Amino acid sequence: MTPADKAKAGHVEPDGSFWIWAPQVGGYSSPALVHSFQHGEGCFDVDVYHDGEFPQDDCQASFHCCSAEQFVKFGQAVAEKLRPHLKEPGH
Repeated sequence: MTPADKAKAGHVEPDGSFWIWAPQVGGYSSPALVHSFQHGEGCFDVDVYHDGEFPQDDCQASFHCCSAEQFVKFGQAVAEKLRPHLKEPGH
């Protein structure tokens, strides 16, 4: 199974790590593996793979995060700041 196949299927690895789609970056959404989390704590690691014109099976970027809610707040803040500059709402 490719990273994209795993993300499409919502695949869960034996260790509990799981595949999801990361937000669109550089024109493509990307399959991502969320791993190295401790149950009951907010920190986790994410490996992002490229799935566009030239899909690759090796990790293209990795990052550590201490709170999924921080991503939500970041996205909301960016959306609010960009809203006046958008030609169409939501794009």
